[in-house]
Amino acid sequence: SEYHSGSLQFVGDYIYLPLRSQSEPSGNKTAPSYNELFASYDIWVLKLNLDLSIVWDKSYGGSADESFGKILALPNGNLVLMGSTSSNVSGNVTASSFGEDEFDAWMIVVTDDGDIVYQERFGGSLTEFGAIYQGNNNEYILCAYSNSGVSGVKTVPSFGGADTWIGIVDSQALLDISSALQINLSVFPNPVVNELTIQGNY
Repeated sequence: SEYHSGSLQFVGDYIYLPLRSQSEPSGNKTAPSYNELFASYDIWVLKLNLDLSIVWDKSYGGSADESFGKILALPNGNLVLMGSTSSNVSGNVTASSFGEDEFDAWMIVVTDDGDIVYQERFGGSLTEFGAIYQGNNNEYILCAYSNSGVSGVKTVPSFGGADTWIGIVDSQALLDISSALQINLSVFPNPVVNELTIQGNY
């Protein structure tokens, strides 16, 4: 089963549509399923033309459950996908959980081809569900539902039950992520005998 989380992003002549999906590749889904637990979901993102034909589809997640919160386009052409994951390192989740079997807010930065260039987890020992919003002065604001006290990367105490947890994500770090992709690196000759040349514009 698939369902829409209520967020999408128009960028130029394309629409980025994030969904939650339990399905293996089938129908018009070509992306793999990473979930291994019953009733768990991956984040499934489709890049669509304006006529709604599919350019590509990608799955993001691990062996447990993922939820989706918000998608934003960055000025450098990348996209920020902000959701939550309860998976430990598995699938394409590369950071360990702050609380065993609990959700952490999960930020993924992808290129316009859907390839992950950066990811970060935010959370404590209990549950966080995350979204991200663009504020003033190019700030990016993490807004999360949080049950955790001071633990993990959360430095403020809980008031009891579920709180709103707000933080500022380093916008310059997000914008600098693409720099490694823009150096136009070439290495020659191949095979090398005595001298190897590495050339780029950085």
